Amino acid sequence: MFSTNIYINKLLKSFDLILKHTIDNRDDTIILKLVDQLANALKDNHLYDTVTNYIRTNVLNNHLELTDKDAEQQLFCLNLLKCIISIKYNPSFESQVQELILGYLSEDFYSIDSTILCSLVDLITQIQELDEQIRLKIFNLDSVVHFLHPNNKSVYVRNSFKLLLIKHLHEPAMVKLVKSMPEPIKLHNLDIFHTSGLLLTNLESKWELIDLHSIKHYSYMLSYDVESEQVLCQIADNFELHGHYDLAQKFLIYTYESFKGSKDILLKKFFAPFKRRKSQLDPIFKYYIHNLKTFIKFNLINFNMSDHVSISDVFYLLKSLNLKLKFKKSILECLIDYFEIKKNSENNFLSDLNEGIESILKFKLDGELSIELLKLCTLESTQIIEKPLYAQVNEREWH
Repeated sequence: MFSTNIYINKLLKSFDLILKHTIDNRDDTIILKLVDQLANALKDNHLYDTVTNYIRTNVLNNHLELTDKDAEQQLFCLNLLKCIISIKYNPSFESQVQELILGYLSEDFYSIDSTILCSLVDLITQIQELDEQIRLKIFNLDSVVHFLHPNNKSVYVRNSFKLLLIKHLHEPAMVKLVKSMPEPIKLHNLDIFHTSGLLLTNLESKWELIDLHSIKHYSYMLSYDVESEQVLCQIADNFELHGHYDLAQKFLIYTYESFKGSKDILLKKFFAPFKRRKSQLDPIFKYYIHNLKTFIKFNLINFNMSDHVSISDVFYLLKSLNLKLKFKKSILECLIDYFEIKKNSENNFLSDLNEGIESILKFKLDGELSIELLKLCTLESTQIIEKPLYAQVNEREWH
């Protein structure tokens, strides 16, 4: 079907419309979809040869004109070239494509529109035999630092460049280049090292350079490297002491997943916020609720909460003046989610929780809990009560 003359003629006519006329910005997604649809069609040899010859004649033989065209036209050509190269290896065609690429790599090529630059890097990644001039332009320390710097506004450009680097990291010169990057750039891009298997030494001392972009790979790499869970807990403490509660909690989640030794201390550390007393709880629970839900979701069969959280811990948080109502509500939601799955294996914990609530309700309490919160607290040992709507709760201490 794809090799018929009618189809080819319509296809080439659409190319002409794109390359020779100004394109409305609203049409750029349609143009890129056309390239996506061609990826399968170009497996037909006749169509592949026809399209390749068209692009060679109308784009590659006049490649210096491409950078002067509208952004949408440039994106179309770059993405179509990537599509063609990915179908089969064609040395002469690839050589002409590299001449076009060099036309983009001027001294200030960093300033190219980020969308075009991303497509350009993707195209370079598809090249099998990369020209030495292109290597010198993009595989130098200044270029690598620019692309991988955390202040690079385009995450798409950064991620595309990472894929290009990883593709070439089997080359000793590239390994040397990547290892020569400044320490903050390395630690912000730990996925390059983790994915490629490159080792970094003394990671436990570099926790101060870790952020939310790198915490997952940092946690995994460190877990493979250390033998003691005490070392991991100390790093979590370091994050927390500097007010990085989200990093500390995510670090514990990821190290729990990847550490091969005993994990009892890691579990104890992760559930420690339940045992906080006489301190401001909001900064901790601001992140802990989401991280607790994530931990429960992916590790439910591996632990019993009753081994690390007591009934008095739960009640203290529910009555504390140092914890906002919205966080109390979220704690109870987490407990319901937990008991809906674990009510059989945690029946004693659930029963003790209900008994504790019942004993409190025997007294007339100043600022008694709203009936909605009461329903949520009263988790029956055999059936979970439906999650209610929440009303305002007086947060004065229980006596």
